[in-house]
Amino acid sequence: MAGLEILGTRTGTVVEDSEPRAVGELFASAGAVGRFLAYSQSGLYGMLSLSAAGVWNYELSNGLAAVQALGAGVEVHDLFVATWENPANPGSYASASLDILVRGANDTARLDGVLHKVLDASVAGTLSG
Repeated sequence: MAGLEILGTRTGTVVEDSEPRAVGELFASAGAVGRFLAYSQSGLYGMLSLSAAGVWNYELSNGLAAVQALGAGVEVHDLFVATWENPANPGSYASASLDILVRGANDTARLDGVLHKVLDASVAGTLSG
């Protein structure tokens, strides 16, 4: 669509384990008639949902191995496309990219397993009490 621009918030930032959600809103340039094509789609690191009104929500999937593998200081991008259509003019579309910056974080050290006490009978000593 000549002259049509998709405006609004086209970027977001999420952080592994601490800030898993980013939201924004898109709109078409003045005078545009139509709507966004609504969808929900999995990316490399999370899920993006876009409404017909242009409101988008990204949720980082902290449980994914790809997310947990991100260390502190590592930044990657999850990219999506928002498409505007004019239903009165079939085939008339405009698109814009949505770029979600995903920041890694160091995970807290964990020790998993079972703790066993061992009695060493070879140690000599005297108990008094």
